[in-house]
Amino acid sequence: MANDGGHAFPFTEKRKGEGSKVERLGHPGMSLRDYMAAAALPACITCNMELAKRGMTQSHEEVAKAAYSYADAMLAARERSDA
Repeated sequence: MANDGGHAFPFTEKRKGEGSKVERLGHPGMSLRDYMAAAALPACITCNMELAKRGMTQSHEEVAKAAYSYADAMLAARERSDA
């Protein structure tokens, strides 16, 4: 995987260290790819539930892969629109 879209919800936290020294702690947050996959997951689960009614269920791994496939497609579309 080449592009995960960067970080979603990054933040920097400042804490005072010894004396007046300020220590900066960063947390990158989750990747945008993970965020997009999480956003797509409910629809993927719903689709799988509909398939299950017809006896054609997918495994949890297949549903998760589908969510990441949607995320990858969204990232690709995002790159094309930035050009």
